[in-house]
Amino acid sequence: MNLVVLTLKLFDQPRNGGELCTARLLRGLEQAGHTLTVIGLGPAPVPPPGSRTRYCSVGPWTPAFADLPPAQRLALPLRAWAAGRPVTLQRLLGVDSARQVQRLLLDALPHMDGLVVNHLQALAWAQPLLHRLPAPMVVMHNLEAEGFRERARCLAGAGLRARASRWLLAREARLLQRLEDLALQHASVIGCLSAADARQLQAWAAQQPRAVAVAELPGYPLPQAGGPAAAAPDCGATTADAASRASAAGAAPQELSAPALRECLQALPAGTRRIGVLGTWTWEPNMAGLQWLLDEVLPLLPPHCQLILAGSGLERLPARPRTTVLGRIAEVASFYEAVDLVAIASVRGSGVHEKAIEAIGQGVPVVASRHGLRGLLAELPHCMPVADLSAQGPLGGLPPQVQLADTATDFALACAAPVAARDRAAARAWAAARQRAYQQVLQRCLGLALRAPGMNLHPHHIEVVS
Repeated sequence: MNLVVLTLKLFDQPRNGGELCTARLLRGLEQAGHTLTVIGLGPAPVPPPGSRTRYCSVGPWTPAFADLPPAQRLALPLRAWAAGRPVTLQRLLGVDSARQVQRLLLDALPHMDGLVVNHLQALAWAQPLLHRLPAPMVVMHNLEAEGFRERARCLAGAGLRARASRWLLAREARLLQRLEDLALQHASVIGCLSAADARQLQAWAAQQPRAVAVAELPGYPLPQAGGPAAAAPDCGATTADAASRASAAGAAPQELSAPALRECLQALPAGTRRIGVLGTWTWEPNMAGLQWLLDEVLPLLPPHCQLILAGSGLERLPARPRTTVLGRIAEVASFYEAVDLVAIASVRGSGVHEKAIEAIGQGVPVVASRHGLRGLLAELPHCMPVADLSAQGPLGGLPPQVQLADTATDFALACAAPVAARDRAAARAWAAARQRAYQQVLQRCLGLALRAPGMNLHPHHIEVVS
């Protein structure tokens, strides 16, 4: 089948959680034998010889809002307000890009068997043509509107600045909700990355006059052939001082190489428990979890425990005792090998944590909050204590090196406890089961989008494979 895939960003190797989800989707479509035309922002990758995928760039990629120069950070919301758009949409979807996307869609229409829209915001590109295009499969990485509502609820303070911030977040949620409603009105099927997101979206879909199927796409770790960057949740690397100097000079911090990473951690005192914490810290839900770890858990850890922080967005983090700030690292696999365990202290947000998928898939001991394992658990009891989760169902079960801890006390105890052995065989079996499930659900979703006979799901059915 000839499929057109609309995505926000084109890339050679995924470097953050969203890009890992995109890479998994493209890999799944390619493995199913489809011919792909992938449209997005950024430089178009050069496909390998014999590939049935071609890439079409519709403009340069815009950096994250936090990385924009101050003048652009001020102008961007003003342009969004004038246009009546969400700020997140204004940053990504310029007029010229939208026109180019629509021209490419019209050119491809005579030979298009199906349309896949990856990311909610990418749907805005195709909005004027949705009545002429095949009903798309939409992959929603997060529940965008609910995420902004949650941030508004969690924002403390009664002053003018706090009230203005809550108003801005509420505006963003309201406008993104319209885009989510558009997906429910036009999609053939919507794929979510966690069962919780899928169930919430199913409830919204049931209120629509038109039936739409909702499915959970169970994530799995991508193979690392071609370099560990293929599995890296935007972590890279310099020391905090070097990162600050690079930021002050207006240059992107250099990445810490695998040998430099090992040398840095070997300099720690003998017997140090190296607790790895990585992520894209410019994303507010990630930073909320990190703040909880630093404020609530770190004071409870014994003296021999050291937090090893890696990822982009750490340059402005105040120095704290018993923390080592690496910044961006070149090879995430080397980070997993260098630490004793990985801590995933997530407190809010939707979607799935790619860093959890990648760490578990490599057999690394993991301590995570329930929220940090969203999308990876079956129907867990609400009050499960710190324990291994291997007794859960076929896809809900996790390898025995995974520990669940929701309170600060339990989290600290789990991080300081004797480290479980790295059971790589169990990790490989877990990853293989999830990969098979992903391909099966993706095939069902495409059956709806392509209207293949015998593939239909019941309207409003939620296909939860976990």
